[in-house]
Amino acid sequence: MATDEQLRVGVVLDERDVQRWHETAMDEIERLGFCELVVLIPKPGGGRSLGLRNALYRAYERMDRRVFGSDGDPIARGPLRRPGIPLAEIASQSLDVVLCLTREADPGELAAHARLGAWSLHGEEQLFWKMYDADFVAPITLRATTPAEGERTIYRSVVQSDHVSLHRSRCRAARRAAQLPARRLRCSET
Repeated sequence: MATDEQLRVGVVLDERDVQRWHETAMDEIERLGFCELVVLIPKPGGGRSLGLRNALYRAYERMDRRVFGSDGDPIARGPLRRPGIPLAEIASQSLDVVLCLTREADPGELAAHARLGAWSLHGEEQLFWKMYDADFVAPITLRATTPAEGERTIYRSVVQSDHVSLHRSRCRAARRAAQLPARRLRCSET
């Protein structure tokens, strides 16, 4: 549990895939003044094999970024600027919240290690289909998973998806997603 009214927030990150918006999300949480961050790093996996469909999508992403990207993109990758501890040590951390910012982490498996459960962001996976279907409003949701209640949405926002570029849609979604955990933590503090 938290001491001295500080919430202990464990952030699960893949240190090989840290994006700028991940750092922004952690900065926003620290700016609240009542949260202590603990960065948790999963053991590196054996790597995923890429099927043809996934390889084609990755090629499209690279081309889209090359055409519509910029140096300040929130989804640009960079080094982790904070020390991390192995995810295997999560049980000893007395966390209030686990924020999962990697696909490698299963919120259902981590929920029992935090008083308020495991939180995860959703919405990026829909952006391509929103653009394809000419639906230009995309939801970004923050979901909490707890052993008692299962998964539920605890914060929701929407972004305008781009008419042409998935990359620009992903950047808009990432900028918004970076704000949601801190906003929800602020709501639970009042």
